[in-house]
Amino acid sequence: MTLTLLLDLDDTLLCNPLDKFFPAYIAALSAYLSPYVDPKNMVPQLLHATDQMIAKDTPCSTLEETFSDDFYSPLGLDREQLRKPLHDFYASEYDNLRHLTTPLSAAVALMEHAKREGWRIVIATNPLFPRIAVQKRLEWAGLPAEIYPFRLLTSYEGMHFSKPNAAFYAEVLGSLGWPEGPVCMVGNSISDDLVPAAKLGIPCYWVTAEKEMPLVPLSAGSSFGTLDDIVPWLDRIAGQPALPEVTDLEGIFAVLKSTPASLESLTKRICRQEWRLHPIPGEWSLLEIICHLRDVEREVNLPRFEVLSTTPNPFIPGVDSDRWAIERKYNEQDDTLVYTEFCSSRSRLLEIMGQFNQSDWQKSARHSFFGKTTRLELAKFIAAHDRTHLQQIAQTIQALK
Repeated sequence: MTLTLLLDLDDTLLCNPLDKFFPAYIAALSAYLSPYVDPKNMVPQLLHATDQMIAKDTPCSTLEETFSDDFYSPLGLDREQLRKPLHDFYASEYDNLRHLTTPLSAAVALMEHAKREGWRIVIATNPLFPRIAVQKRLEWAGLPAEIYPFRLLTSYEGMHFSKPNAAFYAEVLGSLGWPEGPVCMVGNSISDDLVPAAKLGIPCYWVTAEKEMPLVPLSAGSSFGTLDDIVPWLDRIAGQPALPEVTDLEGIFAVLKSTPASLESLTKRICRQEWRLHPIPGEWSLLEIICHLRDVEREVNLPRFEVLSTTPNPFIPGVDSDRWAIERKYNEQDDTLVYTEFCSSRSRLLEIMGQFNQSDWQKSARHSFFGKTTRLELAKFIAAHDRTHLQQIAQTIQALK
């Protein structure tokens, strides 16, 4: 099975001291936009909008939309008015910051090794910048996207969560269709890279010159060292089994939050006419899968947790939801609302779950199929169900190509 390799960018693949880079970036951007907005007003609002992206914990809008809602209107700006100036800044002026960064020969050697091995490579940088800015910094690192087969570059246009939210890592994997095979994360930040990835059971490599591992909970197989020493560790991880089901409560929440976001990312480039096709004989169409997720969410998951939140040790009846695809003629339904309906129901489910304290998750219930169970186990079933159908969606999309 193919290794999925998640790589941080700044101070992992590219030496980029943020104490120097970020002030220079802010100064350059504010100067470039000064014909449109006073830097004295622009900079505080830019920082506030960035904080909103970092704090975002809901799945139903992208980080770019979150940023835009908090940036343009308070400054009296029109988003379309600045679209071209912003693009021009990143296309040209942004390169003037390159001298503040240093490429790393070990990063190129790592990428060449990964390319030869045929690994699935993701640039899992904190998605607080537009895609063009990420591509530029990869060029500065000597790792242009035109040469290396990156499966995903995380940027604010497509991502819905940022670091250090564990949902960022779940969204990355979900957007790849929860690929089978081992997964690992490589980064320099304990708080942004190692700890949240470990919530999903992802083994991590801490890029550091330190002589011992940090005293934080990490997944089995995690290690540390310089980028020059990483290849033997990666080769060992590549031989490990697939990432197991998520059992950590924070990890389960991360999966549940990320599924609507991953669903949108997977399907947004597929034309709606193809949503109704059956490229894999005997399997559901994309529309049928999404309708199934929506109806299970609002008629099974949500009612169950509403009962769990009010009733001690309730009886939970099993539901045969697979037959709904034919009975309800999913493939003939309106495709324009199904995603938003699923997203709305998932948001409500997360709201209910968010009211439980740590001990509440161990409270019991009786399920007609599984027997005695707990709230935690039922939440784990939902996360596993999400993962299975995102894999099915990815397989269906691949078959459409």
